[in-house]
Amino acid sequence: MVLPSDIGFGFEFDGVVISTTIYLNYLLLECVGLGATYKRVNLTKLSDAIKYHSTGKPADLIVNCSGLLSKQLVNDQTVYPVRGQVLLVENSCPNLLTVEYHDPDHPNEMLYIMPRKEGGSVIGGCFLPNPSDNNGSVDYELAERILKNAEKYMPKLLDPNFNNNPTEFKIVRYQVGYRPFREDGYRIEKEIVKGIKVVHCYGHGGAGYQSSYGTCSKSVSLVDSFLSNYKL
Repeated sequence: MVLPSDIGFGFEFDGVVISTTIYLNYLLLECVGLGATYKRVNLTKLSDAIKYHSTGKPADLIVNCSGLLSKQLVNDQTVYPVRGQVLLVENSCPNLLTVEYHDPDHPNEMLYIMPRKEGGSVIGGCFLPNPSDNNGSVDYELAERILKNAEKYMPKLLDPNFNNNPTEFKIVRYQVGYRPFREDGYRIEKEIVKGIKVVHCYGHGGAGYQSSYGTCSKSVSLVDSFLSNYKL
């Protein structure tokens, strides 16, 4: 790997990149195949979820994976949002690339580029704790800086000799999201609230996909202990 002149050090590694839309649909179908049913409702308090079991009877317990909404649903004031913004482009990249750099005018920005299995790339991004806005509006100046850095550090994105890429960025869409962080880190534990058994699993921050298998396994073990009449 040849580093650009303004980069102090770098490293390479083999890893996994998940196309999240494909992965989430896969998980959804797996759950449906196992007999799960889905309902979309608005909740103002967590305990109301017990009323929506598919049998029409009260559920045995609630698993709370409500992310940022846990601040309201369980009054957890340590939950807070971290704003992120990425672009989905038609341009293809050969591998994942992350570049950390020092920009005193924009200290909460970095570059990351991820290939998509279905084609194109995801390019980000930023890390803005407790943003002043929560309406998901796009910061187009940030988007320009992201693309400028992407062109600088991965010129193959605009190289027609690589995968017939266009010579300019073809933007499919802008994406803005709010990562569900928690001051004390993950909350994966069980609790009895007004006689209702609850297993909490939230506070994943920006590592929801990376840690999903492990946190899910932990949550399942807590559910099993509850259903086995294990005492708190």
